[in-house]
Amino acid sequence: DCSEVGGCVVNTDEDGDQTLTGGNLDFTPTTGAQMVAADTDWLAIGSWAVALDNGQTVFGAFIDGGQDFGQVQATVTGELTYNGIARGHYAEFNDGARDAGVFGAAARFTLDFDDTTGGATVGTLYGSMREFSTTSHGAEAAVDRSGWAIDIASETSPTPIRAFGGSIPAAVLSGTGGPGGDHNLSVLSSMYFFGTDLTATQPLGLAGVFSASSVAGQADDYDLALIGAYGARR
Repeated sequence: DCSEVGGCVVNTDEDGDQTLTGGNLDFTPTTGAQMVAADTDWLAIGSWAVALDNGQTVFGAFIDGGQDFGQVQATVTGELTYNGIARGHYAEFNDGARDAGVFGAAARFTLDFDDTTGGATVGTLYGSMREFSTTSHGAEAAVDRSGWAIDIASETSPTPIRAFGGSIPAAVLSGTGGPGGDHNLSVLSSMYFFGTDLTATQPLGLAGVFSASSVAGQADDYDLALIGAYGARR
C-alpha cells in the first residue's frame, strides 16, 4: 500500500518470492549529520533496507518536503514539467540466480492543468523514470540495467485528478514498466506536492514513493521487484 508516505515495503524470501506490505521506520540522524537553514524550499527522498534474522530482507522508501502544497487551486493553468531523480532498492531472481542492490534513475513528470477532462482541476499527469543504473550488494561484475523503464500516469485510472489536496493517492496513479523484452512490471505510486508558501498557485516540487513488481503469469525463471522514491522540481 503506497497511499501513505513510507507505506511501501517489499518482502523477498529465500526463494526469491516477493510480497508487498505496509510498514514504517523512524530515522534519527547522528550528531552533526543534519543542517539547519532558513529554507522551506526543499525535497528529501530516500530508501532503506533491513536484513531480518529469518533470512528475509525488508525494503522501504520515504519522501518529505519543506511545505505541503495543500490548496485547491482552480486558477492554475498551463502545462508544467518537473525534472528530478529516483532512488531505491531492487531484488531480482533470474534463472536461479538472486541479486539485490540499489538503483538510481532520472525522473520526469508533466502536469497539464488545461486538460480538464471530466471536470478535473489537474487534467492529466504523466511521469517516467529512465537511465537506470544499479549497484549490486553481491555481484562481482556490474550489470547494465540502463534499459529499465517505468511509466506512471493518471490517465490509466477511471478516477480523475480533481484537485491537489496536497497529494494524489495510489488509487489514482498506476503504471507499467520492465527491464525490457517480454517481462512487464505493475507499478503503484502515490504523489505529494510541495510549494514555497501559502500564496503559491503552482506546486514548486513533487515527490512520491512507488513499488513495481512482476506481473503474475509470466516466466517462472525471472522475477523482479523495486521499491523507491522520486523527487522533482519545475
